[in-house]
Amino acid sequence: MIQCVPESAQERLRIKLREENKTEEILTPRLPSLLNIRSKILDEEMRNTLAMMIGGPRTARLLLDSSLSGMDSTVFNSAVKGQGPFLTIIKSSTGHVFGVSEENNFSSSGSGWWIPGSPNNFLFSLKAIGPQQVVKLKRSTVGLGIFIQGCGLHMGNEDGLVAFCENRTDDDPAFELAPGYEAVGSKTLHGEFGDYEAVLMEVFALSSPSGSESKHLTELDCVLYY
Repeated sequence: MIQCVPESAQERLRIKLREENKTEEILTPRLPSLLNIRSKILDEEMRNTLAMMIGGPRTARLLLDSSLSGMDSTVFNSAVKGQGPFLTIIKSSTGHVFGVSEENNFSSSGSGWWIPGSPNNFLFSLKAIGPQQVVKLKRSTVGLGIFIQGCGLHMGNEDGLVAFCENRTDDDPAFELAPGYEAVGSKTLHGEFGDYEAVLMEVFALSSPSGSESKHLTELDCVLYY
């Protein structure tokens, strides 16, 4: 039998089980992901890694799937108009998975301009291939971090990540390695700097989920006894 109880009650249950000559084993329940997302790109491991980077819980609502709507800047600009925060996930022809979590609201009209960008914006690589490692690049205090209402997505004023326009990445001083992460070739997202060929790009609006299921479950452990 499995019984889930708060930590404060586990010791009383252990004493009771010992008195009844029952064997016990503490189990940790499988928690729901802190990132509720339906993605064609992410597997479970990548989704959990991204959830830890973002900090949750968060819910992602699909705004754009390039396999259905294409990859040009007009499609992207229309999808994110007035949106923020949002998440862009890219899968390249080399199998790398990378993108950006962005919290600025994209302008609904007018010409483009550069702004510093939210300190919570970050770039990420989620799949280790060869020397490439999983990395998180947080917003630094250098330069301008995002181009609003322009040609697709531009993160970093030296093209840290460009998508839905020209597709490329560069080592941009507007972003730096977050604590606990290391990068091969400085701060690369897909194994090398320069152009990449995208095979699939997804854009999601990010919001907080309703309910307290995740919070509730993290307060419980399960005791298996037989």
